[in-house]
Amino acid sequence: MSSVTSVGATTGLEPESAADFSGGGFSHYFTRPSYQTNAVEAFLRNLGVEYAGRFNASGRGYPDVAAQGVNFNVVVDDEFGLVSSTGCSTPAFASVVALLNDQLISAGKPTLGFLNPWLYSTAS
Repeated sequence: MSSVTSVGATTGLEPESAADFSGGGFSHYFTRPSYQTNAVEAFLRNLGVEYAGRFNASGRGYPDVAAQGVNFNVVVDDEFGLVSSTGCSTPAFASVVALLNDQLISAGKPTLGFLNPWLYSTAS
């Protein structure tokens, strides 16, 4: 799990908030990777002690990023409809990364590669 960029879903604009079907928190199965240390410890300090003991504070935090995931237009069997899920936000985020990688390759530069160490250091 530590070599995965997990994507949560959001809804709304100004304010944007977590979609009610999207999960987040700390894993009971995977330990926190080193690249999350500074961000998670800052989050925990800011959170305080009110929820202490109610989650695995040493687990891997997720999601790593979030993107809009509500009311995506889809066509199934020639029928149009709206879909809301992390199955919408994940490919939306992946498409942005693909576009960035395309621009990097066009400029003769290396692709982004595994994003999480950068996301938790430079991007955060």
